[in-house]
Amino acid sequence: FRTGTSFPITATTYSITVGGGGAGSVPSSGSDSIFSTITSNGGGNGGTASPVTPAGTGGSGGGGAGNNVALTQPGAAGNTPPTSPPQGNPGGNGFGSDTTASAQVGGGGGGSSSSGTNGTSSVGGPGGNGTSSTYSTGSPTTYSGGGGGGARVSPGIAGSGGPGGGGNGAVSTNGTPGTTNTGGGGGGGGNPGSNGGNGGSGIVVIRYQSF
Repeated sequence: FRTGTSFPITATTYSITVGGGGAGSVPSSGSDSIFSTITSNGGGNGGTASPVTPAGTGGSGGGGAGNNVALTQPGAAGNTPPTSPPQGNPGGNGFGSDTTASAQVGGGGGGSSSSGTNGTSSVGGPGGNGTSSTYSTGSPTTYSGGGGGGARVSPGIAGSGGPGGGGNGAVSTNGTPGTTNTGGGGGGGGNPGSNGGNGGSGIVVIRYQSF
């Protein structure tokens, strides 16, 4: 999530790119949203347990997966490449167990305002919070929330998506997609036969004063 104020624009044609959300089935990172010199980088993909895929870096980082060994799969860094102020935050760590399938849970994806939460034994991490803005409608709208971490099987509990379009994680099934035109991350899936939710597409807002 990035903004620019007092940005000089003229009556001409501009090339604008609205980034697409990453695919939860691959998994892949989201693509960038661009206006002029301002680029909001796509969010990083979430990690997977089988086959093992590390979480990806991005505007906000993906959450790590829970796996069937007693190891922590780390979440990935956000604000990549770095901007000032930061455009996003890191994802949370997954939680692994080699004895209890319901304890294998993912970490939440990073949001633009806060990091994703680490998964703990049997509880997936919630996604990080997005950022509230009045630019698009004049009323507060929240963008760029992180997706919640999934849980392999019940009684494990999946993490909720972060405010700002983040999709909820799921138990044993596919994760919930991020909300379109918010830049929200997709929620993590459950067992190895399930997919994460797709990321939500981005949005570019140009607001100007009319005299």
